[in-house]
Amino acid sequence: REVECSNVDNSILSGEIGTLGDRLTRLESERGTLDRETLYLKQYYSLLQIKDYLLSKRLAETCNKRTVFLIYLYENKESCPTCESQGYVLTELRRQYPDLRVYSFDTNLELSAINTLVSLYKVNTERPAVVIQGKTYYGFQSLEALDALLPQSIKATSTSATTTPQKRD
Repeated sequence: REVECSNVDNSILSGEIGTLGDRLTRLESERGTLDRETLYLKQYYSLLQIKDYLLSKRLAETCNKRTVFLIYLYENKESCPTCESQGYVLTELRRQYPDLRVYSFDTNLELSAINTLVSLYKVNTERPAVVIQGKTYYGFQSLEALDALLPQSIKATSTSATTTPQKRD
C-alpha cells in the first residue's frame, strides 16, 4: 500500500498518454480529424485515459488523496463551435491546479467505453459538457466559472505548493 500511495500524485499512464496525445495532435493537424489512422489513435488514446481515470480514482480513494477528477466531453465537428475553446480553458485550469486530473473524450468516436461514461454520469447530448465531482455542466464554461466549481481543498493544495517562503533578515 505504501508503494501505491507514493505514486498517487502521478498519472498512472502519464508517459504513454502524453506521447500519444502529442502524436494525436500532430496527426489531427496534418491529416484532419476524420482520417482513419487519426480516429484509430484517438480511440486507443481514449481507452488509455479511461484506464488511467479508473486506476487513479481508485488509488486516490485508497490513499485518501483529495484529487479532483474532471471529465470533458466534446465533439470534434462543426456542431460544437465552443469545444476547442473549452479545451484551452481546461489546459489552463490543469496548469493552475496540479491535483486536477482532466480526461477529455470525443463523443463522436462512438466508443462503447465513452458511451458507458456518458451513461454513468447521465450526460445528455449537449456539448461541451464537463463533469466535476459527479455533477455535469453544459455549454462553454469560462476559466473563472470552472475555478468557482472546484472544491476549496484543491485550491489550498495548489496555493501552498506554489507559494514560496519570504526571506527573513
